[in-house]
Amino acid sequence: MKKTILLSAVFLSSLFATQSFAGDDRKFKPFKVDVMAGYAIPSAKVNKGAVAFSVEPKYGFTDNFFIGLRLDGTVISSQRDPFIGLGIPSVLLTTEYAFLITDKFKVFGGLGLGNYSYFPIFKNSDKANVKTLNKFGFCPRVGLEYDHFRFAIEYNIIDEFISTLAFKIGFGIGGGAKD
Repeated sequence: MKKTILLSAVFLSSLFATQSFAGDDRKFKPFKVDVMAGYAIPSAKVNKGAVAFSVEPKYGFTDNFFIGLRLDGTVISSQRDPFIGLGIPSVLLTTEYAFLITDKFKVFGGLGLGNYSYFPIFKNSDKANVKTLNKFGFCPRVGLEYDHFRFAIEYNIIDEFISTLAFKIGFGIGGGAKD
């Protein structure tokens, strides 16, 4: 875990060192919100599948480097009785770097670090006093963006039982080139 944090810090500092943070001569809108939803594959074999959704406000320092805050929720269906599934809300600090940019097309990669919570969802509501567990995790991701439509593959690494591979599609509000 310490290696991951160290590598993330080195990655971020190298991006900051190579970027130009000019203020008024930007040719893009710096604020953007991505809204995405999709299917997730849980790492544990006792779980079937999952739906994932996220909202991510972000700020672009340049047209290809963004920092954001991802608010995410995943619901995993379970095969174990009396569980219906597992809820996993998360809040991650994210970075995103676009490696290829044309007028309407971007190929990007990024990393998110933050808190994942999880709690069981029961068939009977009388078991509502279940404790929520919190864990630190991270999420590498890659994706494509065409105009304001996005496709991303994310791997949420929490622990060996709850990690998920998510395929998400969505759209961005804001951002883009200035007129």
